Amino acid sequence: MHRLGQVIFKKLKKILIVAVLIINYFSAKAQEHNIVYIFLSETCPICKNATTELKKLNNEFSKLGYHFTGVFPNENASTIATIKTFAKKYKLDFPLIIDSNQTYTKRFSASITPEVIVWSEMKQKIIYRGKIDNSFESIGKRRTITTEFYLRNALESIQNNNIEAITFTEPVGCFIQTKNQKNEN
Repeated sequence: MHRLGQVIFKKLKKILIVAVLIINYFSAKAQEHNIVYIFLSETCPICKNATTELKKLNNEFSKLGYHFTGVFPNENASTIATIKTFAKKYKLDFPLIIDSNQTYTKRFSASITPEVIVWSEMKQKIIYRGKIDNSFESIGKRRTITTEFYLRNALESIQNNNIEAITFTEPVGCFIQTKNQKNEN
């Protein structure tokens, strides 16, 4: 009987070690979440165009622990009412905030809408910055077919632990008016 007790104890010990490893793994994964900040303007045509792709990405990647947040940095143009109207019209289902003090705008040096910042909470750094896709070659020059999906590729690369694959693309869109620019005018 003593020997049977030792065998059971060893098996239980192995099960306990595996359980602890599983708990540690999921605890670490919970802290690895990334935030996708999308700088938007309800008056920018390129932002309006981007909403379809943003909805798709949010639906797909929020299940994997990504948190999408729309940031409206132009306080004089954006109000709670205009943002609610924008969200309703384009059926956006992720949080939208007014960056009235341009805290996020300054923190990430955002200058264009739409501009995306993928922020790693765990690493405390920007993993990707730039365009959502290449649907606009430049302001006023929309492509007939979108061929590059930069944000999707970046998120998929992050999921596959290939963080260095895509880190930056030059955003195309409407300029963000900073508080300093407002005071100079």
